[in-house]
Amino acid sequence: MSSTKLISDFFLDLIFPKKCVNCGNFGSFCCEKCREKIKPVFTQACPKCGKISDKGKWCAGCKGDSCLSGIIIAADYRKGPTKELIHYLKYNSLKEVLPILADLLIDQLINSEFRGEVVITSVPLHKYRQNIRGFNQSEILAKVVAEKTGFNHEQLLKRIKHKKTQVELSGKERRENLAGVFAPIESKVIFGKTVILVDDVSTTGTTLEECAKTLRVSGARQIWGLVIAKG
Repeated sequence: MSSTKLISDFFLDLIFPKKCVNCGNFGSFCCEKCREKIKPVFTQACPKCGKISDKGKWCAGCKGDSCLSGIIIAADYRKGPTKELIHYLKYNSLKEVLPILADLLIDQLINSEFRGEVVITSVPLHKYRQNIRGFNQSEILAKVVAEKTGFNHEQLLKRIKHKKTQVELSGKERRENLAGVFAPIESKVIFGKTVILVDDVSTTGTTLEECAKTLRVSGARQIWGLVIAKG
């Protein structure tokens, strides 16, 4: 790091001191004490019934016609600072917390095995919303995870319709709101690949499912959701 950068960071810290998003103490955006409160998920479970399963795979009774092989959850949303870290990244553009969240995702993949050629991608934002926010947090996370795990990263999907936010919608309303929203990027080869689909939070799984439908039609072998937490 250059001396100019160090001096610049020093004065920025004086003017805008770093404050822990969880406890409010100054010094960093997530202090060591609060980092220790993050609760990683060590045992994955069926996304619907909660029965223990490998890599968050659907159990036989719950899979139905889902195009997802399963949803891998990295951390507990309700314990520790995980919820606050996601919120500050997503709505306050606090990119400094990205490495913490990316490490949670990486830890889930290090000891996991997947069949076939694996590619990591992310849930896309519509250009309108991405221009307002300035970035797609899921895409940045996917790129970091790919770089650290050695898997290939490709943006396989695009969002072709701008719809209202999913936050306050019911499960049925979410499905209706997202119908026909995603499309494959034509130049990308998806056929036969195992896709790991990164997003920040899964609530009902509707967004991941809609993305998976598009990937499945394009010939993906398996599609796994990978999220920081289940909201």
